[in-house]
Amino acid sequence: MGARCAAGAAVIASTLMLLAGCGHSDQGPVTAAGWTSDGDVVLVREEAAVLWTGHRGGRLRSASLGGVCYGLTVMSVFALAAPKIGLAASCGGNDPRLAFVSFDPATGQAQPLAAVPSVDLPLLSAYGGGIWSEPDHSAFLGYTTLGCAGVGTLTGATVHPLDVEIALPGGPIHLADALPEVGGAGCTARALARAPSLSPHGRYLGFFVHVCATPCNAPMPDAWSKPVAVDDIWRVVVQDRVNGTVTVSDAQFRWPLDTALTDEGVLVISAGQGDAAGLYQCRVTTCDTPIRLASGRFDSVNIRPDGEELITLRQGVDEPVFVPLSR
Repeated sequence: MGARCAAGAAVIASTLMLLAGCGHSDQGPVTAAGWTSDGDVVLVREEAAVLWTGHRGGRLRSASLGGVCYGLTVMSVFALAAPKIGLAASCGGNDPRLAFVSFDPATGQAQPLAAVPSVDLPLLSAYGGGIWSEPDHSAFLGYTTLGCAGVGTLTGATVHPLDVEIALPGGPIHLADALPEVGGAGCTARALARAPSLSPHGRYLGFFVHVCATPCNAPMPDAWSKPVAVDDIWRVVVQDRVNGTVTVSDAQFRWPLDTALTDEGVLVISAGQGDAAGLYQCRVTTCDTPIRLASGRFDSVNIRPDGEELITLRQGVDEPVFVPLSR
């Protein structure tokens, strides 16, 4: 194993496992990771527009992402019906946009699912990663407008704040009314939301929510570096999209980074509790005392389709790590 892999392994807790044989596909740090619907690993690396896929622990195959778009940055990876892989990608050049695409690694062909232009976003605003729901052909994405974090749905080429009512201790809030629209003048929302995720067959939608004591307001110099209130208290909201119920975690978090769900109701959270950042696991209906799976800050959290483990990127480590889920 190369020096980069060995260095990464030294700083990871014993519950984590690096991808075996990472040196054979070493072309820069992994920037996005996920699974295919068949349980194969999917990696995207920084230094080339190349996707790597294959069996866990085996030799990965490469496929060029050059046909997706120009100036490609993959924001998130999600499973689609085999043999396709879903990507949420930021595109540059003369056609700047956030694009949701279906990519076939065998042919290198990409088919558009949805897209939203980013050229007209106001200063210090951006789209984050997102996910596509195959059952109802819709996209969910995160966005930041002058430091104000929101979760939206994509209809045509327009982002709409997520239309969900949430019951909280201080009273119910309605995100569609509380969140600022993309292109707004600034962050004056009553509530913030971020990091949307879907279970594999679209039953559960999860995301973080924070309610400001007064209307949220982002200091301009800090708006780009992090959303408003990232160090304050956030809860995790899960909407059951089959029966319409919405649950809110009793557990409270800071530094919200990512969420992941299974259709069986397992919820994984990348955030901090107290002063300890880590990966936490609980049930979507009873998230009061979550189990800590690992310490550190993790992005690109995705659960394998069989629900046995997750793949994720630990900040400061170039290679992906695998974390067994609690049974």
